[in-house]
Amino acid sequence: VMKLLEVVRTKDTKPEIIATAMKLAKTIGKIGVLVGNGYGFVGNRILAARNTQADQLILEGATPWAVDKVLYDFGFAMGHFQMRDLVGLDVGWNPKTTGSANVREILNEMGRHGQKTKGGFYDYDDNRKQ
Repeated sequence: VMKLLEVVRTKDTKPEIIATAMKLAKTIGKIGVLVGNGYGFVGNRILAARNTQADQLILEGATPWAVDKVLYDFGFAMGHFQMRDLVGLDVGWNPKTTGSANVREILNEMGRHGQKTKGGFYDYDDNRKQ
């Protein structure tokens, strides 16, 4: 599904290894991007900015499904809130320190952890369909 393939190099990575990895990316139909070993690499850094804005949009009155539709129509495989439900809203959430500080915390406090509990930003049936 993901077209991006991040090839992570270190100070010890030999040029021939990088060339082989980039060629492999192309062979399997991916877009190879050479990156350094840093927080979040490229994909997660981009997603973090997108996610922050998506969260802000629903606080300003947009619905999660409207935001997801725009992202899907733009070309993403799924929207931000669909992805959060798929991964699980409780991933990285601490019930001992939660304080209703944002929509994600509130949903978790309600027991809505995403697809696995049949509810997160969306409601799901037994087959995890919205």
